[in-house]
Amino acid sequence: VDSKFTQSAFERNQRAMLATVQNIKADTTSVASNTLDRSYRPKSLYSDGDPREVREFTQSEALIRQASAEALRAYWQRFGAAQVGELVLMGPVALAPVQAQLQTLWGEWASKEKHAPWVAEHAVPQADKSTAILVADKANASYLGRIAVAMNETDADYPALFLGVQILSRQGLWQRVREKEGLSYGVSSTLNAPITGHAASIDISASFAPQNAAKLRATIREVLVEKREQGFS
Repeated sequence: VDSKFTQSAFERNQRAMLATVQNIKADTTSVASNTLDRSYRPKSLYSDGDPREVREFTQSEALIRQASAEALRAYWQRFGAAQVGELVLMGPVALAPVQAQLQTLWGEWASKEKHAPWVAEHAVPQADKSTAILVADKANASYLGRIAVAMNETDADYPALFLGVQILSRQGLWQRVREKEGLSYGVSSTLNAPITGHAASIDISASFAPQNAAKLRATIREVLVEKREQGFS
């Protein structure tokens, strides 16, 4: 399958991506998320150019500017293929004609490179560590916290931990931080686990007024310790 990747279309998308980077650089949640991700994906885990590497916004911006339509076409010729993937069809479909048409269109379209998934590495849990970053002209603040967990969706403990983190979000953090203490406009916890690999994490997020930062962190820690020791009824 040939794709032209015209210069005009490439430049249009390049400008859109650069504008997106500029917007997220001024967003407190995006800044916090990027900082947190980089702390759990240190340079020691991935080399430069590895798709799993988490870059600073300035690095991403520079790479976007360096990209070219020629490089994109070369990448497509090397990696583009149809031998690995899924197609989902909704509604009443005559399957046989569709399969025949797909085989005609893409049946011989194979990549020059061997397909392999990019599996993120589990980050060794760090000691209690926090970083405060000032984002100019922002009245409110964003809190993001993470506990690294070595598991994936196939692990036997995954369903129970998923349920526990959901209860922690609604009956632990929300009731204490939002309703009782009034420290946050919104607070939640989620369990993020991959299908393959073991780079899972329990992530906690909250939006709050900057003057409540110390109290917010202390209260979240109290809730985590309490639920770890006492569990749920």
